Amino acid sequence: SSRFTKGHQWGFFPGASLGWIVSEEPFMKRLSAVDNLKLRCSYGQTGNNSIGLYDAYGLYSTNVKYGGNAGINPSTMPNNDLTWEETNQLDAGFDLSLFGERLSLSADYFDKRTKNLLFSVTLPNTSGFSSVQENTGEVKFYGYDLEINSINIQTENFRWDTRLTWSYIKNKVLKLPYIGRDKNRIGGITLADGTAFGGIAEGESLYS
Repeated sequence: SSRFTKGHQWGFFPGASLGWIVSEEPFMKRLSAVDNLKLRCSYGQTGNNSIGLYDAYGLYSTNVKYGGNAGINPSTMPNNDLTWEETNQLDAGFDLSLFGERLSLSADYFDKRTKNLLFSVTLPNTSGFSSVQENTGEVKFYGYDLEINSINIQTENFRWDTRLTWSYIKNKVLKLPYIGRDKNRIGGITLADGTAFGGIAEGESLYS
């Protein structure tokens, strides 16, 4: 990605998957009710380069005046160390169909962890900039999906199918840049007794 500076432009994100159709094994042939049973698992990485075109290089603004004359000043602080945000994800699940495919079940579990988050970090006013893009922090998403399908009635002129889907997804902030607040909370509200809530904080869900 040309959005990153030299030395950080290339990323390598491998992945692998494995499937086993258990129902085709000899020891499963005696179970006539089972039409298909497949176990599957995958693990892989993906990269994210979603930053501005010049966040790593910095920008200058020409919309300024100095002493009544036209001038330029830096408007975006460069960060030559910016690199790819990296996500590692594990998926595991199975597919099962029974009784002449009248009943089928599909289940999946996933655990996705993103590190080196491309994050806009607030800077003190003395820096001359409001913020800078950095690779910092880590967040986890996890959950499962369950789908059950059934053919309840099937005749020449009538068919009744049902489908049940159940999804559960949660996220958790694992790491944030140190800012001196409890749980390194970014944003949110701090009460007079020091209690803080809202925003983004370590150990909590995003924007909880």
